[in-house]
Amino acid sequence: MSSKFALKKTERTLTVFNYLAGSGEYIGSGDAFIPAGTGLPAYATHISPPATPAGMVALFINDAWQTVVDNRGKTAWHKETGQPHIISEPGELHVDLTFESPRSAFDIWDGTQWVKDEDAEHQSIIARNEEQKAALMKEASAQIAILEDAKTLGIATEDELKLWTSWKLYRVKLNRIAMGALPDTELPTASV
Repeated sequence: MSSKFALKKTERTLTVFNYLAGSGEYIGSGDAFIPAGTGLPAYATHISPPATPAGMVALFINDAWQTVVDNRGKTAWHKETGQPHIISEPGELHVDLTFESPRSAFDIWDGTQWVKDEDAEHQSIIARNEEQKAALMKEASAQIAILEDAKTLGIATEDELKLWTSWKLYRVKLNRIAMGALPDTELPTASV
């Protein structure tokens, strides 16, 4: 059937096939009254769309129907960032996306699959351990400062002096730990 719609000198009613303005996606059919000397309604054609199997959709593009894959609603992942992306348009999956999900926060796309970036994971563990060490050092320093005030003022009890020594020893031991060695190295505990 020709894609050209012939204007007629008489009015008529015929079945038209409607599609969305932006995407050309087929949305249904119906009868349309066509006055004499006029054309089809906007976003409608007289060409019937093809049958579309499950997972496909018919689009009217350049005066012809095309059947394309319909992945809308499915989740794909950005190969560059590993972030999820919900498919919202019909058509083939964009080359920057994959339906294969990363298995960890440290996976990177190697061109064909996700592989774990062991170095990035190791650096993340070191950073997390350094944060933990800094928090423990802060706590120890706060305890030492309070006990040191009592000592400096000459009002520290014997128990407070023992605690002061214990916290200082703990802080020195903690400071000596290379956090990259964790989790093989256990953190010292304050014997308080």
